[in-house]
Amino acid sequence: MDTAVQSERKTKLARDEAYAKVKATLFQDDDPERIYSERTLSKRLELGLASVRSAIGRLQFEGLIVVLPNAGFLLKPMTIRAISDFYEVRGIVESHVVAGLTGRLDAQKIGALEEILNEQLLCAAAGDGKAFHRLDMQFHATMARMHGNEEIVRILEHLEDRMHRLSVGLHGRHPERLQPLVDQHRGIVEEISAGDPDVSARKLREHIAWGKSMLLSNERNREIFT
Repeated sequence: MDTAVQSERKTKLARDEAYAKVKATLFQDDDPERIYSERTLSKRLELGLASVRSAIGRLQFEGLIVVLPNAGFLLKPMTIRAISDFYEVRGIVESHVVAGLTGRLDAQKIGALEEILNEQLLCAAAGDGKAFHRLDMQFHATMARMHGNEEIVRILEHLEDRMHRLSVGLHGRHPERLQPLVDQHRGIVEEISAGDPDVSARKLREHIAWGKSMLLSNERNREIFT
């Protein structure tokens, strides 16, 4: 293989790694108003400065951060309108997914969903919000993949970054909300198995509406960082 091609691939891998690490660091921070600098992140994550700069440029292009001249950068605030729009899209798309799955999943696929719920139950009991969040995203993504519409899968993948940020505010800082979420998920799976698409879609919309109301209950009339 040509040396120049190898070098280009190595550079791309380094930039992709930096992007993933920088984004994960921002999303996992408990202080959403923290201002970061390129050099601080480069040292903290043991990444080259050029790779960190590339990651920052990519995050800015995606609208995930705000760059402050001569100060650094921070996560872009999500307004109440943006949060409402996010939940509206999820409600429309995912209610269609569960309605389409209702009465059509075999025991193996229902079992796969129930396995995720059992793991979530353990996380809820332990108050492990981070692990719970990963399983939450896995639950919704698994249903989308089972539905089989690749465009829907891509839509939900596009929403993952915002889903991650909002989940911190929804249950990352509120372990008491984990059990109700498990119960809601279980109710959706039960309706999918029972075979009534109208009821399963309604359960999903209620689940989405509950998350929105819990998130906005303490954020009314101001922008939030999550």
